[in-house]
Amino acid sequence: MLRNTVLAGITALALGLSGIALAVPLSASADQPDFICEDLDSGKINTVGDPSTVTVYAPPGYLIDGYCVKAATIKVFVPVVPPAATVVVDHPNVNSVSHYSLSYVQIVEEPDVATATLEFVAATCDAAQAPKLPGSSISNATWGSDTDASPLGYNIVATANPGAEFADGDGVSEDNLTKTFTGTLDDVLDDPSCDEVVPDLATASLAFTSASCFAAEFPNTFVSSISNATWGSDTDADPLAYSIVATANVNALFAAGPGVSDDRTKKTFTGTLDPIFDQEAPPCVLGLVLPVVSFAQATCAADGSYTLGVANGYDPTHVTFTVNGTPGVLAGTYKVLTPQVVTVTVQAVAPNGLELEWVDPAPFEFTAAAACGELTTLSLPNTGATVPYLGWTVAGSALFLGLALLLIRRRRVTESE
Repeated sequence: MLRNTVLAGITALALGLSGIALAVPLSASADQPDFICEDLDSGKINTVGDPSTVTVYAPPGYLIDGYCVKAATIKVFVPVVPPAATVVVDHPNVNSVSHYSLSYVQIVEEPDVATATLEFVAATCDAAQAPKLPGSSISNATWGSDTDASPLGYNIVATANPGAEFADGDGVSEDNLTKTFTGTLDDVLDDPSCDEVVPDLATASLAFTSASCFAAEFPNTFVSSISNATWGSDTDADPLAYSIVATANVNALFAAGPGVSDDRTKKTFTGTLDPIFDQEAPPCVLGLVLPVVSFAQATCAADGSYTLGVANGYDPTHVTFTVNGTPGVLAGTYKVLTPQVVTVTVQAVAPNGLELEWVDPAPFEFTAAAACGELTTLSLPNTGATVPYLGWTVAGSALFLGLALLLIRRRRVTESE
């Protein structure tokens, strides 16, 4: 749709410099010879000095699509294709311009195209279909609210932005400024599937406590992962086997997989267990224990800490630790919140002893953590140790085994004597 404006008045100017003459309107005459230009839209404009050309300008909102030019006794109409805002009036036959008149065409700006497509949220077992606002597609326009008060009806108007119009079509007003969407919505679903109960997901993962010098491996349901289900007891009488069933709670089911029953209500865990360590194995001979001490320097994302413990298979109750002069510290991980030096020594709990190659770690200096993004240098003063610190090495273990066998051999020789 086009909107035209009315030109209230036109003032035509031309410059009388460098061959561009000042234009002066001609007075009207009742009788004009054929070589006099018609008034056209600008009226006849006389020049001063008969310049060879005249540069002219269209008024705002218009372009020049042609002009009449007169020189001597010759009048000519010259089309301007395409129309232009600035034109040089030039007589095609004579090198001068006596007077001229201009023909104008109005500039028509095409409006922006407004579009709107109403989308819907589908009906479910719990709610009826509903218009999707926001979320529907719209361009160069804005949505209004739903003015239909009925629960299953809708009446929504999209209004074009200033300078925009909808293309003709369903729901578009005569002035193309609005587009109306009306209709009926689907009710809540009436389907047998709506009565079905969606079960919760049951999960279970069995964890184990490793074998040691003191006990065989065993299932440890206290630290195992389980959700929407409960553990049963171990029903396998064999001390080195297990059979444990996790049962899903009411309204919960396991995902299909290994050990899961056909009705997905139970998940069975079975298998064999590692036996207690051979008492002649290095970790069990003479009640020796191998400590493990490790340090973690503070970072921009975590506090510093140190961990006190024993190597796998050893009993942590056979040692205690002295930290910065404080005795009796038990195995565990301890945070360090301020820069400081931490000194750790290890003491065996009688009648146990430490492995022969164990050496207490050098003091460890904890430093303040830099802000994230900055580089820091790990400081290990007075140490030749790495982090974590382990007293058990390949060479050390070989040395210990040799010494242990030597001690056992000597003891047996002594007893035989």
